[in-house]
Amino acid sequence: MGLACCTPSAAMTLNAEVERLGADRYRLTAGFPYAVSPGEAQSALAPVAEQVCAGRAPTWGRYSFATNQPIERPAGAELSTSFEQDVNCGDAGSGTNAGTPAPRSPATDADRSAVEARTLEYLALKDSNEFATANALFADDVAVLFGREELEASRRAFNKAAGVPKARTIVGVTFYDDPVDAQSLGRYAAVDYRASYPDRAFYCGYAMWLLQPDGSYRMVRVEESTATDEDVGRAAEEVLSALKQQPGCREP
Repeated sequence: MGLACCTPSAAMTLNAEVERLGADRYRLTAGFPYAVSPGEAQSALAPVAEQVCAGRAPTWGRYSFATNQPIERPAGAELSTSFEQDVNCGDAGSGTNAGTPAPRSPATDADRSAVEARTLEYLALKDSNEFATANALFADDVAVLFGREELEASRRAFNKAAGVPKARTIVGVTFYDDPVDAQSLGRYAAVDYRASYPDRAFYCGYAMWLLQPDGSYRMVRVEESTATDEDVGRAAEEVLSALKQQPGCREP
C-alpha cells in the first residue's frame, strides 16, 4: 500500500510505499528528489510510521539507501535518494539499544588489517561482476540492498566501460564504538577506499563493517561514486570536485 504525508521542511508531499513484514513490522520505501542523510529521511518518514503503527510506539529497524548524482548536469538533472526503512510497532526493545556493545579494549592492528582485507576482497569481487559472492559479505540481518538489481546493472555497465582497475587503495580506517546514531550497538569500522584506472576513470567510497560475536567483521553499509573516462571528459570540473567530496572519496 502507499501513504502520503507532508514534509514541511522540504515543502513537498512524501509518497511512501508500505510493505507489511509481520504482525508489528513494516518496511517503508520512499524517494527524495535531493540528497538526504539517514536521519533526515527518518524524520520525514516519522509521520508515516506513526500512521502505520496506529497508536503503538514506532521504533526504527534496519535501513538501506542509495543516492544518485548525475555526473553531468543537464537541465532538470538533480540529486535523488531512494530510502528503505524497517519499522517496528510497540517494541521499544528493537531500537538503537539492540546489539552487542563494543569491547572495552580498543581496536587493534589486527582489526584494521581484517577490515582492510575484507574491503579489498569486496572491491575485487564487484570489479569481476561476482555480486552474489560480494553480497554474501554483508551481515545476515541486514536488509536486502535497496534496488540491488538496478545497482548491479549500473556497476556491470561501469565495469564494462572502465575495464580493470590498475590499483585499489585503502585511504583510511576509522573505528566507532557504540555510535549514538547507529541502529545497534557494537564496534563499527568505516573503510574509505579509491580505485584508479589507466585512463581517468575512478571509483571511491566507503564500506562500513560491524564486529560480530565470533570476532569477524561483516559489512552493514556501503556508499560509492563511479566515473568512467568518458564521464570525466564530459563533466564540469565543479561536478567532479563535488563527486570526489562524497563520503569516503578523500584523496590518499
